[in-house]
Amino acid sequence: MYQTFLPNGTWNWSDTNFWIDAWVYIDDTDALQHQAEFSLGIRCIKEFYGTKTVVGKAFSTPLTVVSPLNVWTRVWTEVGCSTETSLVEAVVRFKQPTLDQDSTDHGAVYVDDLTFGIY
Repeated sequence: MYQTFLPNGTWNWSDTNFWIDAWVYIDDTDALQHQAEFSLGIRCIKEFYGTKTVVGKAFSTPLTVVSPLNVWTRVWTEVGCSTETSLVEAVVRFKQPTLDQDSTDHGAVYVDDLTFGIY
């Protein structure tokens, strides 16, 4: 899942630094299994006549099957976007490498206080 952001007139892309941060909880009743991962990310995108190219990105260290259970963990990342960026995506990613209906890559992640900003 992602949310797209465009310049709003009060700031521009000229070497702007973006950050995303949240508190994440994995309950032991539905812990992450096998290769499932959760992370937050930011993608700097150059859009040119309908073609989108990622020109910068950063993702947090993923939470995995070995991540702590039943505690709130802070997850964050940051990236500097270049002047060729025309839009930015804040990304909440649950990665499930095995995609069929019988996949063993599953689990639940609760997210609270998700914040996205610039500095």
